[in-house]
Amino acid sequence: MRKDNDKKIVFTTSKKLSRKAAECYVRVIATLLPRRYWYKSAYKSAFLLAGLSRKVILKKAKINYYAAQRLNAFLGLFTAKGKEFYIPTRIKGAEYLNSQKEGLVICTVHLPLVKVGFAAILKEGYEIHGAIAHKQIKDRLMQFWGCTQTAPTILADNTALLKTRAILKRKGTVIVMIDALLGMAFSPNMLRLAGKMEVKVLFLIAKLSPDGVIDAEFLQPPYPICDTEDKIKENLDFLRKQVNDTMAAYS
Repeated sequence: MRKDNDKKIVFTTSKKLSRKAAECYVRVIATLLPRRYWYKSAYKSAFLLAGLSRKVILKKAKINYYAAQRLNAFLGLFTAKGKEFYIPTRIKGAEYLNSQKEGLVICTVHLPLVKVGFAAILKEGYEIHGAIAHKQIKDRLMQFWGCTQTAPTILADNTALLKTRAILKRKGTVIVMIDALLGMAFSPNMLRLAGKMEVKVLFLIAKLSPDGVIDAEFLQPPYPICDTEDKIKENLDFLRKQVNDTMAAYS
């Protein structure tokens, strides 16, 4: 038991030190370099740190995925500076986004860089009226990497579905991560709510491509209106395959 506690203390301390080092790095870069260089600096540093990772060195993890994780963290820290900056992004499936005259639920999972996809549509003038968060966020506003637009958060508690329903009744757009952590089970609750209200559902997947561009794709599931349990299951199976394919692509 003592060894387990010691490991937890070492891991927690190491994580805090890594966070402090990343914050210091971002502070220096943001001070010394124009915003047009922020992404390039974060990208190069992400791969450098990923290459030094013990799991990558021991070939127990793929460098591309570890780099995407670290890049995601850097972009979040740069975004916290409150200034818009360039992130090379390819958007696919934008045609599935409606004209904001109808309610919409966009579901995603805890893949690195999905917030870049949301940022891209916000920069084009699309509005997000609610973002479900698993923990309380400062100022109750969710940030999206590289842009200054935010979305009001809905804490994932026993009132979340009621608050979401109210937004969808007003023809708003709500986004949600339907997994607690990457690799864990998907929650069907938001799909059930959307189905009962006859509101369309979309999925968002993002990945870091070999050319350094972030690919963000909005996917229409087999059944955009999830009005039966069978349709919900098929939609979640579809999303699971997309996530698995994305993870395989990092190899």
